[in-house]
Amino acid sequence: MKRSGADARLPVAAAVAILCFIVYFLTLGPGPFWQDSGFFHAGVRAGGGLAPPGYPVYLILARPFVAAYDALIPSRPAGEALNLFSAVWGALTAGLISLAVMLLLTPGYKFMKSALPRPFPKLTTTSLFVGALAGLLAGLSYSIWFQAINAEAYALNGFFAALLLFLFLLLGAEGPLSRNPTTRQRRYILLLFVVHGLSCGNHPVTITFLPMFLYFFWRNRDILHNRRFVIMIFLVYVASGLIPYFYLPWAARAYPETLYNDVTTLKGFLLHVTGSQWTGKEQSYGWSAERFLAFPKMLFQEMFVAGLLALVIGIIRLWKEQRSWFILLLFFIFPAFLLPLFYLQGGEYDFWLIPLYITFYVIAGVGFAQILKRFGRSVPVMGLAVLLTLGPPIWVNLPYVDRHDEYVPEDFARNLFRHVSNGGVLFAYSDQECALTYYAQVVAKLRPDVTLIFAPLLPSQWYPKYIRQRYPKLQIPESVKPVSEDGTVSVGDWVAAIVQANLDRYAFYISKRPEIASPPPLAWVPAGCLWKLDAHASRDITLQDWEYSYRNANPFGRKPERSHAPVRVTDPSTGQTSVLRVPYTSELRTFHLQARKNLGDWYLGHDDFAKAVEVYRDLFAQDSSITLPELRASYGKALFAIDRMQDALPQFQMALSGSIPVRAEAMLYMGQIYATEGNMERAQQIFATVRQIDPLMWRENESALRNAGFLQDSETPPK
Repeated sequence: MKRSGADARLPVAAAVAILCFIVYFLTLGPGPFWQDSGFFHAGVRAGGGLAPPGYPVYLILARPFVAAYDALIPSRPAGEALNLFSAVWGALTAGLISLAVMLLLTPGYKFMKSALPRPFPKLTTTSLFVGALAGLLAGLSYSIWFQAINAEAYALNGFFAALLLFLFLLLGAEGPLSRNPTTRQRRYILLLFVVHGLSCGNHPVTITFLPMFLYFFWRNRDILHNRRFVIMIFLVYVASGLIPYFYLPWAARAYPETLYNDVTTLKGFLLHVTGSQWTGKEQSYGWSAERFLAFPKMLFQEMFVAGLLALVIGIIRLWKEQRSWFILLLFFIFPAFLLPLFYLQGGEYDFWLIPLYITFYVIAGVGFAQILKRFGRSVPVMGLAVLLTLGPPIWVNLPYVDRHDEYVPEDFARNLFRHVSNGGVLFAYSDQECALTYYAQVVAKLRPDVTLIFAPLLPSQWYPKYIRQRYPKLQIPESVKPVSEDGTVSVGDWVAAIVQANLDRYAFYISKRPEIASPPPLAWVPAGCLWKLDAHASRDITLQDWEYSYRNANPFGRKPERSHAPVRVTDPSTGQTSVLRVPYTSELRTFHLQARKNLGDWYLGHDDFAKAVEVYRDLFAQDSSITLPELRASYGKALFAIDRMQDALPQFQMALSGSIPVRAEAMLYMGQIYATEGNMERAQQIFATVRQIDPLMWRENESALRNAGFLQDSETPPK
């Protein structure tokens, strides 16, 4: 294959980046996405910090970008600018991967063995084609595409990872390192440390590059005898890693009404940037066999058959021809792979693997070159390579990532505020609720009259101070007395204290079933997805509270989704907790189904059994897969009360997987149904089981059962 007449590396890489950017622009959404996206949008707009460790580099780069975008194109949706910010970094990542592959394929390239002449030798058309193919495969892969249109730190993190790999390759093109490096070698070494320091200020997962750095300089340890240069490297590294973090205390003072502003003291600053609320917990560390076993499938979904084949061939080729470079890569690959297996925080851990995937795309580029060398370099062969390599990711990934008309997350926040009374207080609980309501108030300027409190943050030392400063009219207790015997102040304790201190002046709303008792004679009343406590309003429900509006039809299942959102679940029979990963809209679906359950439970508790049956029936019609034992038991009780016992029986049977109280109550109803049907033997067996598993419930109901004639004339039911 002829060599190109001019060095076309940069034009090819630029074309890859532009193509990817166009794809991202056409598929990015107008507003926030799920998980922490709303926090990033609001944090950039509000000017303050973000959740630990703070992401200062992201904020420093994003704020001027968003301001410029708004000034140049003020008519665009408010959330589009920050989504586009991610698209820029995603596109640059794809371009850098192309450059890295093309550099590896440069004639005469031997990593750290010999210096390439300048300008670099020209590439063949095949090598340029392979560089473009690898870059496009990366840019159109699921994780990079997904995050390139999402306002979070992962796209910028991918850019830093690709840039580090490319800089290592550039340094390798300068030949061996000596005690007195050349000007170019000095420049690349300094850039490596600057980029890695900055990357740690964007997302700490790039700490996994450290073993690669250590091994590289151990192998080239002669340079360490140049003390002056080593001191320069150290100072540059420390400065690039630490200076961006000074943005956080500055922003906290400049924008005191924003979240995460407890970084103005040394203690608060260190606790924040180290993420001590997670890194300091013993349960954050362990081993996840589930994540280990899920990796092969995840890797296939990133690279598909052609990419994986090229990866294997590329590994073989690098081992034979660029062994020193491949061994160096291993000192990054293994830490990057092992980190989410041993550090168990990070629900979206699969996106932590983006730097690892980027390494694989570079290796796969070498494999593609070898495949074309084996099967020919004709136009039909190259066309087939494009079809087999890029066809599957485009075909499969597009339905998953396309958000050009995605309004569901923003509408979810609007619906949370929809029925909160003027001047009310809303306690939000889940990540979705907190992030999206924060976005709605800060970015969309929706419902500034509502006092928004993120309940999970209340036990922290800094958040109550923030609430006092943000909402001076709201009475926040200086201290809260714990209810539990272990002396730990819970979220529920804080919520109860705030409600009690402000009961006469505010209406309160909470986004989960209240764990706290209401001050008598008041009561928490279901209000759609929320619960309401208002001392000055009727304790009756308002059916309009169950009316919600979404701009997208079928908001819970309008397109395919993969499971990313972490959900902590408890096994009712054992009490053991575990973390499951579900689709983002699965939480939304559950939230709305919970609203219907609240309404049905309300009717059931007020003896309006026919309406309760109607609500429960509609709920199960929306999602017949629901197996929640408590819900099945409630539906069974409503059916039992209107004498539909045969319909009630299977509901009680499905409730038997619940906790002991739920199981025992369900069995009491089942025993009555069997006794009513004349199957006294089966009824007595069930009653005996209730007496055994829950003696207290049995004693409370035994007399009524005997008076109704459901028990035999013996002191105790036979076993």
